[in-house]
Amino acid sequence: MKKTVTLLLMLCLLCALLAGCGGEGATQTEAPVEETPVEETPAETPVPEEELDALETASFDYDNAYAAYSPETVVLNIGETPVNWTKYEGALSQLVYELNAYYGISDLSEELEEGLSVADWALSWTENYLSQLTLLHQKASEQGLTLTEEDQSEIDADIQEQADAYFDGDVDALFAEMHVPEELYRYQAEAALYYDKLFVQAFGEAGELLSEEDAVAYVADQGYLNAKHILWLFTDDEGAELSDEEKDARRAEAAQVLETLREAQEEQREELFDSLMAQYSQDPGKESYPDGYYFQSGDMVQPFEDAAASLAAGELSELVESDYGVHLLYRPAMRAEHIFDYDSAGQPYTLRYLAADGLFANMMDDWMAELEVRYAEGFEQLDLMELFAYSA
Repeated sequence: MKKTVTLLLMLCLLCALLAGCGGEGATQTEAPVEETPVEETPAETPVPEEELDALETASFDYDNAYAAYSPETVVLNIGETPVNWTKYEGALSQLVYELNAYYGISDLSEELEEGLSVADWALSWTENYLSQLTLLHQKASEQGLTLTEEDQSEIDADIQEQADAYFDGDVDALFAEMHVPEELYRYQAEAALYYDKLFVQAFGEAGELLSEEDAVAYVADQGYLNAKHILWLFTDDEGAELSDEEKDARRAEAAQVLETLREAQEEQREELFDSLMAQYSQDPGKESYPDGYYFQSGDMVQPFEDAAASLAAGELSELVESDYGVHLLYRPAMRAEHIFDYDSAGQPYTLRYLAADGLFANMMDDWMAELEVRYAEGFEQLDLMELFAYSA
């Protein structure tokens, strides 16, 4: 399983900072999580109706920005790699477009926090984003990694597919609507493929080059707890709350199962627990997470978390009650091949992959910290309102 990063989407995702969105993390939605109401933030934050009229009369002139310098003018050097105006203006223009179109930001001089304007943030973000793209190209070259004809065909097919879907096959119209030049788009797409190749070279397709010891140590260092559990729900199949008598019957059954497990030989306990979990547990996630749940503080209801934290590997909990029902926990030893979660396509990934992914991100951070960025004269601090000929 490759860690494919669609770097183009980072332009959208990083705008979440301005919308107050949280970062994306692994979720196990079928676990007994705390049922706290959360306000969902849409992918494209709607502009309040009272601001729509102002936005309709406010505009940025992207053509003015594009024509401000010749396409091959060097704006900055990232390490030994020059970045031209086409790439720089393309990344900056798409960001400004998204800030305006999706978040209603028209005054780039507006302060995000004391001493930091939207323009300052946008310039810093553009530098950082282009540095990541360039770094991936550089590291791939240093390590002798190249793109194949199949890789390039994949990029071509992706571009044509989008053009066919939205612009009757007109590629030029596609890039005009995206506010990104084709040169930058391809640079981004190539960087995403290099990310995959660098990851696979370092850790393997699914992290298989990472040792058991290192994978488990990484997960533990990130503060993850783990536990299997047998759950007796306090609701029926339709979700209606059980009567007190029905709840007591489930408590009694749970107590009997606990006694059975306590009487088992320690070396047979996990196998017996799995068998009883399959027989009795009413947790809808038991089949998706046969290795138990891996979670950090705050992910689970408090009684579940507290019980798991109190257990050493191989230990059983007492019966624990939450708003969901009665839980009986068993904490297995962490193993690199345990299922941690599932990707967006529904494919499982393991602790080993989670660790490899995190360690590779750390490598990227270290590489980024070593990069030297030097601006060409006159590009140290662009006036974005002037560059985009903003008219209110």
